[in-house]
Amino acid sequence: MQAAGYGAAKGAVSQSQTANVDQQQVAAQAAAKGSLSQSQVANVKQIQYAAEGACKGALTYCPACAGTTIQISTVNIVQIQIAVQLTAAVTAKEAARKRTTNPHEILQQGRIGAKKRVAVLDPDNDAYRDRDGDGDGLLDDQEEQLGTDPNDADTDDDGLTDGDEVFVYDTDPQNADTDDDGLRDGPEVDTWETDPTDPDTDGDGLADGEEVEQGSDPSTPTTQRRPIPTATA
Repeated sequence: MQAAGYGAAKGAVSQSQTANVDQQQVAAQAAAKGSLSQSQVANVKQIQYAAEGACKGALTYCPACAGTTIQISTVNIVQIQIAVQLTAAVTAKEAARKRTTNPHEILQQGRIGAKKRVAVLDPDNDAYRDRDGDGDGLLDDQEEQLGTDPNDADTDDDGLTDGDEVFVYDTDPQNADTDDDGLRDGPEVDTWETDPTDPDTDGDGLADGEEVEQGSDPSTPTTQRRPIPTATA
């Protein structure tokens, strides 16, 4: 709890020149809540830096709005809250999954994720939306380079947006099952809590998809059976 609050407060205060008091307060609360939601999987430092990075990112200028005058002062508080809470949670969860303890890396992921989510959510940011037709966090010219569909936020229909696949999960936005283990990337992240880039997350010699079919837990190298969530592979 203290780590989440400290990181969130530090991130908010650092942006006192660009955001007003209400925005700072909302961002700090959302960052703390989002990162703390991952307390069962993330350690204290991962929670702290995820909260700080997400808060800083949301309260700074939009990096993808070069040539425009979009500033955080124009963004609705609700949009800030949504962007920060989601980013802090995803960042902390990914840091835990990757066993990342490097403060710079966690802060950077939080900043980038929050900035892009704010840009997509901001109802006044037509300049960004014109360049990101499907609102997935990837600009249309980036999608052209990657080969993804600029009119479909989830090109491969795996449950993860193209932007999150590229910037957060390091998965292939054109392949629903990046590691070819029999589980789609989205359920690996959201349902089974396995690594979508590793076909055998727990290293027990069985592919994650095979373990799910057998009713065992793909995230731990045991024969322990795990209740099947109400989601498809």
